[in-house]
Amino acid sequence: MSEPRRLLIIKPSSLGDIVHALPAVGRLRQHFPSAHLAWVIQPAFAPILAGNPDVDERILFPRDDFRGLVGLRRFWRYLREFPGPWDRVIDFQGLLRSALIGLASQPGQFIGPTDAREGARLFYDHAGPFADPHAVSRNLAVAAAAGAGKGEVRFPLPAGHPPVGFDPSPYVLLHPFSRGAGKSLSEEMVMEFVQRLEPRRVVIVGRRYHNGLRLPGNGEDWINRTRLSELVALMRGAEAVVSVDSGPMHLAAAVNPNVLSLHTWTDPSRVGPWQAEADVWKNGRIATRSMIDDPRPGRWPETADLDQWITWVREKTGH
Repeated sequence: MSEPRRLLIIKPSSLGDIVHALPAVGRLRQHFPSAHLAWVIQPAFAPILAGNPDVDERILFPRDDFRGLVGLRRFWRYLREFPGPWDRVIDFQGLLRSALIGLASQPGQFIGPTDAREGARLFYDHAGPFADPHAVSRNLAVAAAAGAGKGEVRFPLPAGHPPVGFDPSPYVLLHPFSRGAGKSLSEEMVMEFVQRLEPRRVVIVGRRYHNGLRLPGNGEDWINRTRLSELVALMRGAEAVVSVDSGPMHLAAAVNPNVLSLHTWTDPSRVGPWQAEADVWKNGRIATRSMIDDPRPGRWPETADLDQWITWVREKTGH
């Protein structure tokens, strides 16, 4: 392949998927340092790319504007007005809508994953085969198909800033809820987790519709109160992070070495934390992702599992 002058990355969502794509985009930048590199991303996730040295331009994809029949007309207008041409377009999303964006961009070469869905694979000039099932490896394979060879794996994320009024004194961070079905902890488990760590400070973050948690005095409820840049800062500054399998978990693993990812039905070998030092809980066992090769649906955490999690926190924080 010739040296591209203009590279377009298509990965509009979601949070965890965008984090997984960062190393692949970094590889592209390492191999094409003079190219203009733009990233198609949803507005809600755009702050993740703030200050990213690998990205020259963010092109917003306002997906919420494209819902319903009126939204469909807006989407076609978005495609007609999409800037182009681009020497090389890399679709990390692998869906029909991302493939349509790629086609609308007037690509010189169009590259995507071999496991693309909804017929998107039919539109690619090249596809990246992969052996390791993890999402980061899958994206690196797509980058390799686009001409990026071996290189370092990095996750350039913004430093962020804590929310106004947040106390910076030491804390453990718990992210207990997820939009994915069958992933969230119960409120009872959240409260017991906090209680067992008394008097240590525990900060609860995430998104959820709720009427407030009745936490012990050492717990702080920051649910629905943090922007993305603030969430990055809180995860970066925590002594340790315990999180259900979710986008914020992958964000935490990229900025904090002390992360425990809780998995019920999801497979850690595919969607667990990429970082070697991060730990995974599944079926009553805590180990690194490479040591837990169990694609079977796991059991729901029980009260007795809290003992493991509390022990893990104390070992990681040294007290």
